[in-house]
Amino acid sequence: EPWGAFTWYPVNDHPSDKATYRVRLDVPRRWVGVSNGRLVSRRVQHGRTVTRFASSDPVASYLMTVAIGPYRRATQTGPHGLPLTYWVPRDHPEYLAPLRATPSAIAWLESRLGPYPFDRAGVVVTPSDSAMETQTLVTFGARNYRHGAREVRQTVVHELAHHWYGDTVTPDDWSDVWMNEGTAMYLEARYSAAQGWKSWPAWVRTFDEHDALWRELYGPPGDYDRHEFAQINVYYCAARMLVRLRDRLGAATFDDLLRRWPQEHRDTVQDRQSYEAWLAAAQGNVSAAIEL
Repeated sequence: EPWGAFTWYPVNDHPSDKATYRVRLDVPRRWVGVSNGRLVSRRVQHGRTVTRFASSDPVASYLMTVAIGPYRRATQTGPHGLPLTYWVPRDHPEYLAPLRATPSAIAWLESRLGPYPFDRAGVVVTPSDSAMETQTLVTFGARNYRHGAREVRQTVVHELAHHWYGDTVTPDDWSDVWMNEGTAMYLEARYSAAQGWKSWPAWVRTFDEHDALWRELYGPPGDYDRHEFAQINVYYCAARMLVRLRDRLGAATFDDLLRRWPQEHRDTVQDRQSYEAWLAAAQGNVSAAIEL
């Protein structure tokens, strides 16, 4: 995000232009190539490991991933028989343990967002600091493990929440990245509170305390400084807006809308205007509550 896919494969690198993908990776035998979607085949020939992957749902280019290294594959079954795959470096088998909580994390998200929108899910651990909601296979930086298993689980929930908000429903333009990040941040906080890791009032205080400062530094999340893409304003300030919207609409109404939006707009691209129009049609005129 916001551009980078075109630096490693030829593509119209814009979030509104989704496509299905078939990926073939030919790597040295001691390694394995990993990508999104279903593992169609894996074989060793002429001293090389060749893997093929295919996606069944359209994918925005920024949500594609490729990882090549000494990976070991582990599998698990999620809710409703959902296939789960974890690719972990062979010399770090301990990375697998917190990922085994993924079925319960998906079940928790489904209770709030409806059925998981894709035919599989998983995580690939890479030598980096960041985590990314790459479709059906979260790309997870190994250096996040230094914060402990709890932080790993919480971050995985954030990235999986994006599979509803960001992956199946994708912004038409990067100016609406707050729709992805604000919702994922809100759900991450809710999950943390549900686990007893940090209370919900403490999360709300966190969202409130520096809202004005983040807006001053990085701009409003709906109109951010173009040189400050994906800073904390599109996460925390937008999550704070959702808290206020829930207060205004009432918990039952808000929770119903939160679930219905991704279920009614699967595999589409949307923007702020279409979001507000849908909210207005679903629950009267709420645009006044969305002030970013």
